[in-house]
Amino acid sequence: MWKRKPRAVRRNGLTAFIDEGSEIEGRYTFKGTVMLNGRFKGDISSTDTLIIGEKGTVTGDIRAGQVLISGEVSSAPSAWSSSAPRASLPTSRPR
Repeated sequence: MWKRKPRAVRRNGLTAFIDEGSEIEGRYTFKGTVMLNGRFKGDISSTDTLIIGEKGTVTGDIRAGQVLISGEVSSAPSAWSSSAPRASLPTSRPR
């Protein structure tokens, strides 16, 4: 019926930005580059790039083409390539 136009990448290279003050729970899939500075609880899945900013926290599974971590992640991300500052590497605790 109607065809959707492909979503344009903004000047800063991001297709989505989840700012601090946002809290999301559930499953999130995306294409492009997403910057997360809010709180997310659930599963994140993409073949593209997820950037977890300094104010971002993720509790749940992350599967992405590339994951860049500056914030907090409660489980180890599964990525084709990932980068995390030594001070904020994810930790897993036995339950």
